[in-house]
Amino acid sequence: MPRRTKRLGEGSTCSVLIKFLHPRDKVAAAFPNAIATDRLDDLIAVSRGPGRRARGNVVQNAIHFTSDSIPDVALWAANSYVKVVQDCETEKEWAAVTRVTTAVTPPTLPEDVELPSLSNSLDKDIATIRGLGLMVDDDREPAPENVPAANPPREISDETGLYLGQSWGWDGNCQRKLTTPSNVSAGFHGNWTPNKYLPLWETFFKFYPQDYFFDVVVPETSKKLEENGYPATERGEMICYLGCKLVMCTMVGFSQRDFFNNKGITSARTPVPSSSTNTWPAAALNKLISASLCCGITGILFCTEMVEGKDSPAERGPAEYSEKGKTASLLLRLSKSIHHTSRYVVLDSGFCVLQALIDLRQVGVFAGALIKKRRYWPAWIAGDAIDEHMSAMQVGGVASVAGSLSGVKYNVWCMKDQGYVAKIMGTASGLIYNNDRERTRVVDDGSTVGFKYIEPFDLHYKFRHAVDDHNNLRHAVPSIEGTWRTTRWAMRQFQFYLAVAEVNMYLAYRHWVWTDDGEEMPLLAFRRMLGWSMIRNELWNFQPQGLGRSLHGRQPLAVHVKQRCPPFTSHWEGNGWDTSATFAYNQFTCALLLGGSNGSAREVTDASSGTIPDLPNDAQRSYLQYRFPLQLAADFYIFDLQEMVKDTDTFGEVSELVSSKGGRGGQGLPSRVEREFVNPMRILGLSMPPEYADEIRDSQFAFEKAMSKLTKATQGIRRDLPVEIDQNAVPNAQAAWEEGRLALNSFFLTVNTATGLKNELALIPPAGPNQYKEYGRSIRRYNDFIKKTKLCQNRGGPALSQAWGQLMVSGYLQDSCGVEPLEGYFFQ
Repeated sequence: MPRRTKRLGEGSTCSVLIKFLHPRDKVAAAFPNAIATDRLDDLIAVSRGPGRRARGNVVQNAIHFTSDSIPDVALWAANSYVKVVQDCETEKEWAAVTRVTTAVTPPTLPEDVELPSLSNSLDKDIATIRGLGLMVDDDREPAPENVPAANPPREISDETGLYLGQSWGWDGNCQRKLTTPSNVSAGFHGNWTPNKYLPLWETFFKFYPQDYFFDVVVPETSKKLEENGYPATERGEMICYLGCKLVMCTMVGFSQRDFFNNKGITSARTPVPSSSTNTWPAAALNKLISASLCCGITGILFCTEMVEGKDSPAERGPAEYSEKGKTASLLLRLSKSIHHTSRYVVLDSGFCVLQALIDLRQVGVFAGALIKKRRYWPAWIAGDAIDEHMSAMQVGGVASVAGSLSGVKYNVWCMKDQGYVAKIMGTASGLIYNNDRERTRVVDDGSTVGFKYIEPFDLHYKFRHAVDDHNNLRHAVPSIEGTWRTTRWAMRQFQFYLAVAEVNMYLAYRHWVWTDDGEEMPLLAFRRMLGWSMIRNELWNFQPQGLGRSLHGRQPLAVHVKQRCPPFTSHWEGNGWDTSATFAYNQFTCALLLGGSNGSAREVTDASSGTIPDLPNDAQRSYLQYRFPLQLAADFYIFDLQEMVKDTDTFGEVSELVSSKGGRGGQGLPSRVEREFVNPMRILGLSMPPEYADEIRDSQFAFEKAMSKLTKATQGIRRDLPVEIDQNAVPNAQAAWEEGRLALNSFFLTVNTATGLKNELALIPPAGPNQYKEYGRSIRRYNDFIKKTKLCQNRGGPALSQAWGQLMVSGYLQDSCGVEPLEGYFFQ
């Protein structure tokens, strides 16, 4: 007979492992020497209900006890850890907690229906699958406020198909211009603007929370030092530390141990915090970014909100404006600094909640949000009636639906495009043409139709990618978050805000300071300048006394000087020249004089070449910024990745390339493929004119699909894992590589057409004996470029080593880093 389950209820005697009992602090005080297998067997159950852990997490199904071993302490444990030793009385038994689950029947196709082949358009594929009667989980759930059950029923007019109170037309007035006749330029509080005369490190703290850094970060970092008897960290010393980190983040291919000693040393002034004594506060907001707000003129990100996990403090209470609903409350919090300023906010389709836009208008902020149907049309938007009304119009035709909600006027701006009707809900703007630039579309009969964007759509396409541009700058390799690796959440948030502040400062300088031609610099060069400014900050007057010492403390550090090497020299060997070379005078060819495989360099192009001047400003800037990295990525694709997919021993490295570096809550770092291929493709697609943007997006999706196949082909196969390898693994990986090559070539061809520069971005030929020759780019120059980039750890020089108490590893005797300039490498 099966064993009878003992009754659990009021009065039951129970047993629980001590390690699972709560509250942990009181249990640990009562049993200081308990081991993992120790149990407490005199627990008397008194009730069942939620239990709260010390971190704030709530366990819903918990059993509460009393115990003679710990008198006057209310104990509890999760129900799953409770073992009943003695039954309770029958009438006091608690009902068992059951969890109801619903069996889900997987969808099946009828026998006479075949699954169609998929295209490169995600929207088309979803529509095709749904047309077969299958459900598709496309992660496009509607906002909670747009679910019909969340809104009271509202009548629809039989005549117009719109909701009652709505009508076709526009009254001719922009509600924002009635309030604010002129636009307000970007600026800071107190009319402050960055300038070239203030030290960079001082300007940085205009963009980073200064009080938080000096009042929280610096004191918390000093605690471990003070506990060990060392002096507290000075403010200037902490700024110098950040400067060293920023300089480190200008290089790739090195870990922290390549720069710093893990044991820590005592210098003549102050002990340098080692990795074991660096303690950062855990007061930073936790988990991942939820939403961000950027300035459309400068690109500066001035507000973000982080999603908090279950360990959010319960005493904090509900978030501000939470009574307004999920979407509205988030928008109101993000835009709080611009309330009552009559600013206009461009929102993506995730915020297309009409009531949220009305709430923004009531606090003096105007907005426009792109409308997309996510299972349902947004509340108060008669999408089907609008589509029917616009169906007879030509491409470029416009219309407006006017209405009022809570006493606030709103409009739904509509524009007929090829194959669909674009819609934007807004509380400002109108059927106004801001500029004379003509857009083109190829219609069904093959002819080309020209039209212009009205103001709502012109603003949307102009500013919709501001946050993406900021994120792309922040993730550009080498990135702060990618170089300064850590698994600690507090440090991750510190890195995030540090990277945001750096990019914001760079964008501010680009907008206000670098006004003359030739002044603007890449972000990497700006980071190096900022890092050195922090290292040399005036708040820390650290001067090493006497000669510096090496890591072992025996020999003085060598002073780097430029010397002429003697005959038969091959390299520098520790304390002298190695003169064992075969030839007396070795010759090294200058990389800048090398051409491609045909020996001739290409014509150098700039912003005035081809049709680049005809492109939008954002498209010009994006192309000139990403053409070098994209060509370098293509070189990697043909010279390295092509060889890696041929050998299962390197499949582990391929998986690393296409896999994101994980983290809880989705805050993992993007993979190399995402950083070097997908993100630039996405940014270029968003900035290009619509006639090229669709083709670029299709090429991007096709490339992502190919990389997904490559991930599946190489997943779980590593050199050190004794697993059975499918005989089709290599052919599948090579097929995925070939599919990615075609997608990448399609992308390059579209970009070359858009810029009017034929073969500017070199297409990758198919595999074959003459592939490298047809490609026209030198594999020797590529290998030399990659090698010297990874060897470029001495760019900091001896000054950086002194500032860090001689912790920097040095020993190479080569001028700076010797890496070929990207421009010379690109135009080969």
